[in-house]
Amino acid sequence: MEEYNSKIETLKHIKQVALYISIVQDALLKDDPIKSGINDITLVDMLKILLDGNDLPSFSKLFNDINKNSHIYKLGAKYYDQSELLTLYNNELTDRQINHDRSKLEEPEKHEFDIWTPRLHEASVGSPMYDYFLKELGKALEHHYRYNRHHPEHFGNGINGMTIMDLTEMLCDWTATAERHDDGDIYLSIEILSKRFNYSTPMKKVLSNTCEKYFKSK
Repeated sequence: MEEYNSKIETLKHIKQVALYISIVQDALLKDDPIKSGINDITLVDMLKILLDGNDLPSFSKLFNDINKNSHIYKLGAKYYDQSELLTLYNNELTDRQINHDRSKLEEPEKHEFDIWTPRLHEASVGSPMYDYFLKELGKALEHHYRYNRHHPEHFGNGINGMTIMDLTEMLCDWTATAERHDDGDIYLSIEILSKRFNYSTPMKKVLSNTCEKYFKSK
């Protein structure tokens, strides 16, 4: 039996994540009204709020932490010209498109993902089987988290250590991952992963709003 090669699946996933990141880039250029209320706000709105030089809404400690972590993306912190700051946004998002999950294509990750990627596809996100397969990835997954900051596991304090850009790439990753499963549902994933990463209703709402407005019909 021919050994499974995870490269093709990884490249497909990278391409899909890049598509979602490009949707965010396009949305940043549109002159849509910025939403700040919990029922409507998206990650794009949060990026625009920082782009205007304002603080993110204080929905919870998590949002306050992300606000502090994202200081570099706030007008007036380092950049005093909005077009220069927007260029920074675009360059970083493009870099994340290109480099997302690239470490899976090399050792020490690739061999282990060759073994476990087909099994992960068979399991639902958040199920005991899925979590077991992740545990079996062991050292490869530890390496992956260490070199990929769109995972909350990259940070000592989890999602509270992330920037707004990390959060954006994370959601694009989750959305693309949900699509790889026959029973995948990004909204269900957001709910299930809230328990794993300890975020509450406000963050669930922002993530869901973003998917609903920008990703659902894609």
